[in-house]
Amino acid sequence: MQRLSDRAPGGVPASALTERQRAVAALVAEGATNRTIAERLGLEHGAVSAHVAHLLWRLGLSCRAQVAIWAARQGLYPRHG
Repeated sequence: MQRLSDRAPGGVPASALTERQRAVAALVAEGATNRTIAERLGLEHGAVSAHVAHLLWRLGLSCRAQVAIWAARQGLYPRHG
């Protein structure tokens, strides 16, 4: 099993994330704030903050812009439908 520190940043496929994590990543890619993400997904603001922090850690990224790039490369953004 590969350690997190051995992975290239953003090297995690979208399929390795939960549906909720993918939804949060797609909304981050849209430029949505944590408050907007919370409203759209019916979550508490603190829960969204935790999801975003976990995404950054899980993907080995350091900012929301990198999450947006990752989401676009994974086909999560733009969302269709």
